[in-house]
Amino acid sequence: MERIVNEDGTWVRRYTAPSGAKQVVCFPHAGGAAGFYRPWAMALKGEYDLLAVQYPGRQDRIGEPCATTMDEMVRRATAALLPELDRPTVFFGHSMGGLVAFEVARRLAAVGRQPEALFVSCSRAPGDRDPADLIDTDDESLRTEVRRLGGMDPRLLDDPALMEMLLPPLRGDFALLRSYDFQPGPELS
Repeated sequence: MERIVNEDGTWVRRYTAPSGAKQVVCFPHAGGAAGFYRPWAMALKGEYDLLAVQYPGRQDRIGEPCATTMDEMVRRATAALLPELDRPTVFFGHSMGGLVAFEVARRLAAVGRQPEALFVSCSRAPGDRDPADLIDTDDESLRTEVRRLGGMDPRLLDDPALMEMLLPPLRGDFALLRSYDFQPGPELS
């Protein structure tokens, strides 16, 4: 059963009862949501507690505006996660989630609360990104890019009702990625 764990009731999801084990905090990809990690929580049950960050503008937060800058996303996610970091924790981020996880970990490092480890998949190094590589956010360009990346069943991309729900978070996430400007700062140890 999904349980919302943070004080404002929006940002962090836990899919199993806490077991006192180490925790894994997962950060979704562009257009993704916390629910993507639910199967992982079931598979890790008993060994690790899995928390997933729920970005605004998707699933149960569909009515909220998406974060369109990395600073906004990281600031709000960090504030929501701080109360949950009461035991050994590792971060995992996929694609855009890797950058968000990295920046949240840096903010936490600056206050002496960094995770034990940061794992990232399908994301270039933060300093090795060029926002000019990102496409404009018109609907057809987004569909084409998502097809190219292979991150979604192609049949879903042809469903107008579904795309009406999926395009706003994708647009917001691509805007967030275009706004991201890596700045050297607190290092992770």
